[in-house]
Order: sequence, then structure tokens, then C-alpha cells
Amino acid sequence: MKDALAIHRWLLAHQVHHEIVRLPRPLARAEELPQALSAAPGRCLTVTVFEVATRVGGEAVVAVASPVSAGPRPGAVAGLLDDRLSAGAGPIFTATGERRTALRIRALDLLTLLPGKTVDLRLARPGGSRAAVARRH
Repeated sequence: MKDALAIHRWLLAHQVHHEIVRLPRPLARAEELPQALSAAPGRCLTVTVFEVATRVGGEAVVAVASPVSAGPRPGAVAGLLDDRLSAGAGPIFTATGERRTALRIRALDLLTLLPGKTVDLRLARPGGSRAAVARRH
């Protein structure tokens, strides 16, 4: 995970409007952002990293960006962005590599920067694979 200064420099280089927010207390995980910022859980972002065994005989690392309020389901992972990350006018918040900072960025800017397909992860997949195992970072 990059620290706040590295994220700030990268976003400046790509001319993305953002703000590094100083948190009132250190956080241990992204799920603590809503309480620390008095923000709606649906406006706070977490990234979950999965190791997935592929059919071709290798392993792939897949990252899923989703709101803190509803993390991804392991059976529905394939390099996807949760459609609950709406491109609305309000900002969203996500953790940086530092315990006392968070990134505040417009959802539209973030969705433009992130590679991946936006899909509905709320629906259960019938007979979906359970091969993916979440590893929290």
C-alpha cells in the first residue's frame, strides 16, 4: 500500500482533484473510516485482495473495490468494481498506507482511474465458485 504522499503525488501528476484528510485518531482497518470521519459507510471505500486459483493452473491476485458498508462476496470476484460505488456528486473516502490519513476523492474521478468492470455484486451467483479466499491488508 502506498503512503499518503505517494498517492497525493500520483493524483497530482494525473490532474485528479482530491484531498488528503487528517484523521482524528489512528485506524487499524478501513472499516473504521465511517466512524472516524462521521461519513456514511456507503461513502467509504475498502479494497479487498483475493488470491484466486485459475483453471489454467496458475494463481492470480484480484483486488475488489467496494463500500465499507458491504464488502464483496468471495463467489463473485473477477477483478470487479462494486456498482454501489456510484459516480454521484459526493466524495468518497479510502484508507492510505498511513494510520492517520485518508484520501477524499470524487467517486467519478476514482472510477475513471480504476481498471475493471463495474458490476452488481449484491446478487448471489447460483453455483458460484468458493475458490477465492479473502486476505485482509
